[in-house]
Amino acid sequence: MNKPSLKIVRRSDRLFWSGRRLVRDVYSSAWGTEPCHLCDDYDFAVLICDGDEVRGNLNIKVRTPDNLLPSEKYFRQRHWEAQYAACGGNVAELCSLAVSASLPNRERILVFNGLILGSHLLAMQQDIRLYATVQRSALINTLIRIMRYPFRPSGDQTLDAAVIPDDKYWTTKPLPRLYYVSAEWATGAASFKLLHAFLDSGLTIEGITPPVLAAEPPPPVDAELPAIAA
Repeated sequence: MNKPSLKIVRRSDRLFWSGRRLVRDVYSSAWGTEPCHLCDDYDFAVLICDGDEVRGNLNIKVRTPDNLLPSEKYFRQRHWEAQYAACGGNVAELCSLAVSASLPNRERILVFNGLILGSHLLAMQQDIRLYATVQRSALINTLIRIMRYPFRPSGDQTLDAAVIPDDKYWTTKPLPRLYYVSAEWATGAASFKLLHAFLDSGLTIEGITPPVLAAEPPPPVDAELPAIAA
């Protein structure tokens, strides 16, 4: 990569859609995922770009009374509630992690690190105190052992088999699981180490300017919308 940079953009930005194209290509090649199983209804994208070319993508969906998290389709609604009670702030989900397969391994690691860092820079700005994410154990183990991020599994891993896509991501064992990471000291320390390594590698971080989403308590269950497609 010649001019790598970390960018955080809103859904209205053209680069957001470049990131979605990368997601479709990567998931189709790696997991056989059909485009119809990949929604675009996210609020932000963390991107690693080489000039104008997107090399890595990570999307964020913020929970509101009118918008459920994508994982609430596959797991139960409000599965995050016990975690939320301990941390407050906004709740969001990390989705659609994708890194270009054409990059050499060293650069792929750099892109992956930048995406994780960007998600926590956004969390600090948007008062996101809790992230949920559905990932495979190998990735989470890397985040815990090497990067020291305090991801923890949900106590309830019950999936709704009727809505699970028929692709290798959801059907290959070990199956993906639901995890959480909150805004705590260990998370900040891990992000600071990544930031140091990121800047030391010559990558730049561009301005982060999305509007702040005000945190508010979640409404009662009966006041919410039914589950929607992820």
